[in-house]
Amino acid sequence: FLKICVNENDFLSYANILTSPFTNLTVEEAEAVISNSTSYFEKNAEEILYICSQERFLKTKELYEEIKKDCSVLSLTELITKLWYTTGYYYETLWNKKLFLYQKLYDLLFEFARTSEEKNLSVSSFIDEVCSYESIIEKLDGMDIPLEESSGVNLLSIHKSKGLEYDIVFICGTHELSNPEKSGKIS
Repeated sequence: FLKICVNENDFLSYANILTSPFTNLTVEEAEAVISNSTSYFEKNAEEILYICSQERFLKTKELYEEIKKDCSVLSLTELITKLWYTTGYYYETLWNKKLFLYQKLYDLLFEFARTSEEKNLSVSSFIDEVCSYESIIEKLDGMDIPLEESSGVNLLSIHKSKGLEYDIVFICGTHELSNPEKSGKIS
């Protein structure tokens, strides 16, 4: 959403918005809208959609206009929070199993936004910084992400847990021998 708010020609992000839970158009509907558009959320684009799709398209258009205005007024963390919670995207990740993996995305984006605010980055610079991390697979240095969950099971390797003090630690698989030839036991 933020990408299309700061870049008038990012039709790939626009297509992603149209097919995302924000609008929920089919790929065919999104293609038809984009092929008949020269800018985002044009009036003639809604006319080629079915009535139920038109309603979702118009609601997303209203949200786009609101977020675009908010980009100059709200902080980055407020924008991310608004897109996540106020629009209902978070609740979509709760009930839709296809989107379940995106539940932790807010924590990461919020932390990116928070650190970007500390650097006084604009929305455009924030987007550029987030995009630079899209293809990186390894852990992001200096990013301690405070997850919203307060309880749960922590799984780590013995090497990763060195020096940490836990009340309870389970070390699984210690009864199995990794190489029976070296231990002298034959099965």
